[in-house]
Amino acid sequence: MLLIGPGEAKEADIGIAGGIGEGLLFKKGEIIRKIKQEDIVQELKQEIVASLASLASLGQVQSRHLLSSQTEEREKELKQWK
Repeated sequence: MLLIGPGEAKEADIGIAGGIGEGLLFKKGEIIRKIKQEDIVQELKQEIVASLASLASLGQVQSRHLLSSQTEEREKELKQWK
């Protein structure tokens, strides 16, 4: 799910609260950093990849296919947002 409000983003494992020309990246309710609009897709993708890699190392994610299909879906949603 694409999250664009700060209230929603705070409730997500990873979320983006969009603003004019920038967004805030949230991770588990905390603001991680401010991101320029043109970098949101790449930054979000990196956070997702890092989180999934962490879960995979704990044995909680078993398929890299999950990563690629969900990441592609999120990139499409974020491009529509721009």
